[in-house]
Amino acid sequence: MTGQIPDAMRYAGEDYSLVGVNGGPLFEPATYGLTAGVLSTACWRGYVATYGLSGDRLILSDLEIGLLDEDRNYIPVAGAPPLFGTPPSASDHIATAPFYRGLAEPIAFTGELLLGRDFVDDLYVHMGFQDAWKYREVHRLTFETGRLVSAADQSAEAARHRADPPPPPPNPHDRQAVEDWIKGTFDQRFDPPA
Repeated sequence: MTGQIPDAMRYAGEDYSLVGVNGGPLFEPATYGLTAGVLSTACWRGYVATYGLSGDRLILSDLEIGLLDEDRNYIPVAGAPPLFGTPPSASDHIATAPFYRGLAEPIAFTGELLLGRDFVDDLYVHMGFQDAWKYREVHRLTFETGRLVSAADQSAEAARHRADPPPPPPNPHDRQAVEDWIKGTFDQRFDPPA
């Protein structure tokens, strides 16, 4: 397996990785009649979304997707339909994957997002998504029906977590423990504050 490419978000003039999600919905291709196929071993779910804010509203700004037709064949850029009125261009990563740039589609998300920036390379795990505490800068954003209602800097909490002993790896001889660990690395939900 490979570490997965996280969604991204432009926030306060900086680019962040989206490292935790509680609530929903965020952009889901199936909601819009799209079927995503694996983009690469680093993107099993088949798409990478970039979000941003327009004022205090959450928007989908870019989407790279391994778009499949009804027979589960990949659709090349030239055959891909517009999304929210925007035609696709070629992806920077996989030339045949449609990339929708410059979208401004409102997302009626309710819940919390964790954003991370400045990843600590020594903490990388070659599986799933990376945990929020592995980033030096972390922000928690709370949304209500797509509107940003609060933001909190969680960088100090992430630093405290990094100072603790790292969690032990699963016993490689315990198949269920290994399967649970793998499943957990692909789950971006996080515990809400107490």
